[in-house]
Amino acid sequence: MEKTVFFIRHAKSSWKNLNLRDHDRPLNKRGKRDGPIMSNIILAKEGPIQQIITSTAVRAKETAKYFAKTHGVKKKDFVEESDIYHGDTLDYLSAARVWGNDEYDQIAVFAHNPGMNYLANTFTDRYIGNVPTAGVLKVVFDVERYKEINQSNGRLEAFYYPKMFL
Repeated sequence: MEKTVFFIRHAKSSWKNLNLRDHDRPLNKRGKRDGPIMSNIILAKEGPIQQIITSTAVRAKETAKYFAKTHGVKKKDFVEESDIYHGDTLDYLSAARVWGNDEYDQIAVFAHNPGMNYLANTFTDRYIGNVPTAGVLKVVFDVERYKEINQSNGRLEAFYYPKMFL
């Protein structure tokens, strides 16, 4: 049995309003373009994501909402987790372990750099220097339940990012 977690970096955010806290920055024009594009690409290539766990940062939630709409994720399966904001690999894995619904085979965690870069290199032998905005890491875990996932039972099976398709 396997469980798949798509670790997705938020799309490009705006620095237009310097008075906003980092947590409150929205997507910019490119982010609003890339979010829907990547959502549709993942649906076409990988099938539907059934549950979303997102950072509480505005830019992450906005990106996650594009995926929720495209993939038909129900409101009850859209979870906001504050520990993901400023989190690291262990926080991202913990969010999937704690919130992952075992009825589903494919879930997503929406997060940030530098944590996404560290996570990418945890699950592959090849070096990934940067997970760009709207980048998607498909990590497959050899487990039956999400609470069993850890750094040693997953493998990076795919890495997608907008410039691959634009």
